[in-house]
Amino acid sequence: MKKQVVLFLLALLPMMAGGKIIDGVGINGLYYNVDTETKEALVTFSWGAQYTGRITIPDKFTYEGIEYTVTAIGKIAFNTCTGLIAVTIPNTVTSIGDGAFGGCSSLSSIVIPNGVTKIGHDAFIDCTSLTTITLSNNLEDIDNELFCFCESLRSIVIPNSVKRILDFSFAYCNRLSKVVIGSSVKELSHSVFFQCSNLSKVSCYAENPPEVLNDAFEGVPLNEATLYVPAGSLEKYKKKDLWSEFKKILPLDNTDEIQSIDKEVPLSSDGFSIDGKRQNTSSQGITIIRMTDGTTKKVILK
Repeated sequence: MKKQVVLFLLALLPMMAGGKIIDGVGINGLYYNVDTETKEALVTFSWGAQYTGRITIPDKFTYEGIEYTVTAIGKIAFNTCTGLIAVTIPNTVTSIGDGAFGGCSSLSSIVIPNGVTKIGHDAFIDCTSLTTITLSNNLEDIDNELFCFCESLRSIVIPNSVKRILDFSFAYCNRLSKVVIGSSVKELSHSVFFQCSNLSKVSCYAENPPEVLNDAFEGVPLNEATLYVPAGSLEKYKKKDLWSEFKKILPLDNTDEIQSIDKEVPLSSDGFSIDGKRQNTSSQGITIIRMTDGTTKKVILK
């Protein structure tokens, strides 16, 4: 409760530096803080706003004859909008504030565009219906408690741009079974996967094993889980604390880890490379595919 109060108070402060800041500008049902000098806008919290259904945030809008570019989603902008089902974020957005979508319990999927480099802590905490997350391939860190209590989440691909996965970021995601960790990750902090009791498959593309704090996998049955790593790094992971506790440590090209399919198999049009970049499903090689039933699979397209 104390944390929510603090987030609320912070949301009332202007978040952009520059010229004259005009707060709470209402345009087509959304509210913004606008900077008349930089011509940038931030989606902001508004008293009494309870967003429902599907929302599209525009990349630009005009207010009093001036065109503004939407570059940020502010702290708690959509917090506890329990009727919000889907939101489309434009590529002009570079940051998403603390608690922005926290408690949006009907939000089932989210695509973070590649313009985003920073997502604040608790931004998607307690989004209990969230099953599909596509992260920006320019995201720098997975912040504290980012997806904590997202109990419907079953898999996640962390792109190569990410350096750190911070405290409790996926804690209590008790349906999470598969995780792909990008090649640039250096650190897994406190209780990252705390009580992720169904986590059974982790693929880590880092050549050197990331540093892992002792409680990062607390509550995860590592003695039943499989870790996939670069073939040339097998011995490093087998000798590294905590990574060595996985039941099996296998090379990433193991056929049990990457499913091979022909391009004729019917798929969704959504395909992503292993570092999170959107690509056409006609592309050959290793691809993350969103299937027609909403699940995601890592496949080799021939």
